Amino acid sequence: MKRLVLKISDIEVIFALILLSVYAFTTGLASSIYIYKRVTIPVSFALANILLLRFRNTKKVTYMDILPLLLMMTIAFWNNQNIPRKAYESLYFMVSYFSFYMIMSHTVRCQNILLKIFYVVGMFYAVTTVITIVSPAFFYNIVVPAFKDYGESSTTLALNYTHGFYPGLTPNVGTDAIYLVIGMGVPIAYLVTGLKKGKSLSILFLMLLFVALLATGKRAHSAFSFFAALVAYYFMNCDKPMKRTFKILFMLTAVVALLMILINVFPFASRIVEVWIEKIGSDNFDTGRSVLRVAAADLFSQHPLLGIGWDGFMYQYGATFGTQINVHFVFLQLLCEVGILGSIPFFLFFTLSLWHTIAAMKKIAINVSNNRIVKALLFYSIFIEIFFLLYCMTGNPLYDASMLFPYLSSCAIGEYYYRIQRER
Repeated sequence: MKRLVLKISDIEVIFALILLSVYAFTTGLASSIYIYKRVTIPVSFALANILLLRFRNTKKVTYMDILPLLLMMTIAFWNNQNIPRKAYESLYFMVSYFSFYMIMSHTVRCQNILLKIFYVVGMFYAVTTVITIVSPAFFYNIVVPAFKDYGESSTTLALNYTHGFYPGLTPNVGTDAIYLVIGMGVPIAYLVTGLKKGKSLSILFLMLLFVALLATGKRAHSAFSFFAALVAYYFMNCDKPMKRTFKILFMLTAVVALLMILINVFPFASRIVEVWIEKIGSDNFDTGRSVLRVAAADLFSQHPLLGIGWDGFMYQYGATFGTQINVHFVFLQLLCEVGILGSIPFFLFFTLSLWHTIAAMKKIAINVSNNRIVKALLFYSIFIEIFFLLYCMTGNPLYDASMLFPYLSSCAIGEYYYRIQRER
């Protein structure tokens, strides 16, 4: 029997990744976790990146290192509307996560550990989601008080709960759904690559995550994650086109059959389908977000080249309508706030990261078909990147630490293997 031996360097990596993960995966609880958070949050981020910096394998700088630098400079200096208001928290985590990307894209040390962290996070929130389903006492006595000072979460949480949408231990069902999707990608990657021996356990955990995701009532997250998994599977099997087609058709059939079973077994699943049908037949399918997009488009038309400043939309919209909120359409918000000139580096990063990850997967699939670990890592990376880009059309993943951290981690994994293959 092998003994698990951890080196000092392994402990450093794990500790650094936990520091980065705690902030991302405890949305709404920062004031409870961090004492004097104006100091402890940036210090924890800085410490994590300093610990990881020595594991960066090469000092060579590529254009995929320069792009994140441009993005960080845009976030910090492009008329950032948070700075005059002394609201630095988003600046801290965005700069820190992009810095982490620049380290992780040059080292293999973090990759497997991160996937395990994402898996644990997903499973934790799946369990808490199920608990909120079966125990109203847990919801009203634990969840609601935990987020009573987080915006309007107490009111929104209770309203969603009475309508049959369950948030787990998070301030809203959207955040819970993100955590579940982040976790769900891991067992899918393990199953399709055959990486783990405990296939039955992976299927069981995947079922739990899927049921919990349905329980949140977030239709877009469910649809986007399913589509992202299909795209990742498609590129993983680029060397087996016929087998790939039949397996994708089988997966489509299996998911539809599973959904039908869940609708008959769990009341909340049928409620989600009913809501979906109701929304399609109504005039408010976008849940009122068209108003945000019209306002953002109007501001963009007034300042097309340079925009109104980073995070400027929520302040201008708040001054007019009384509610500070993002556009829920990342591409339009970028154009609105940093204009065409400031948006170009972001659009380039999104495109090149996905292109490089897919290229790395195709090389691995053709040339190193037996490397299941790398396949699983790249499958997960494509899954998260596709989900992120789709979610950019209906949500705010670029501005939420809960989604930005796993997204940049996935981009870094793809970039690492793309660079390695180019150097060979």
